[in-house]
Amino acid sequence: TMTGAPILGLSLTFKVKDHMGEIGQTNYYWDFGDGTVLETTSNQVTHTYNTVDFHTIRLVAENPEYELATTTAIVRILPF
Repeated sequence: TMTGAPILGLSLTFKVKDHMGEIGQTNYYWDFGDGTVLETTSNQVTHTYNTVDFHTIRLVAENPEYELATTTAIVRILPF
């Protein structure tokens, strides 16, 4: 899920339901489509876009057994 207004310079919060964490810690690899990548063990992150554009967000989740789940979404950042 995404919360926050997709407006230039404002923070957006992205949260993933953690189904893979049932067998241990899940690693998340976020690519926000603007050159920013993030590796974390938290299923919730905050990101601020500094360009007005369409951005493709890619997320890969990996559990301790090296099973992967991936998803993508497109967010449009507005100037106001």
